[in-house]
Amino acid sequence: MPIYDYNCSGCEKEYEVYRSIKSYTGKDPCPKCGIIGHRLLSTGISFLGTKVEDAEFNVGLGKITKNAKHRDELAKRMNLVEIGNENPDTFHNKFEKEREQKRLKAWEND
Repeated sequence: MPIYDYNCSGCEKEYEVYRSIKSYTGKDPCPKCGIIGHRLLSTGISFLGTKVEDAEFNVGLGKITKNAKHRDELAKRMNLVEIGNENPDTFHNKFEKEREQKRLKAWEND
């Protein structure tokens, strides 16, 4: 179920509304003062739940992903590698080997 973020113009409170896409009207009152809030735009779409239809927008890929496996498949198709928790030496060694292979091929072709 999508989560919609709002800001109340009356009391300045930010609040969230959990509502299905079909029942969303954009006119959800503030739980504190009851004034209809203004919807905030976010960088991604947030969802509750773990079903396939409860996907999320992946900013890095620029697409909606269903789950971690789907995210990994999309990244592989786009020739992208997720980084962050890996040891930097792993990447350094990998790219150093690739550079060495290119140097050897260039040397053999000359």
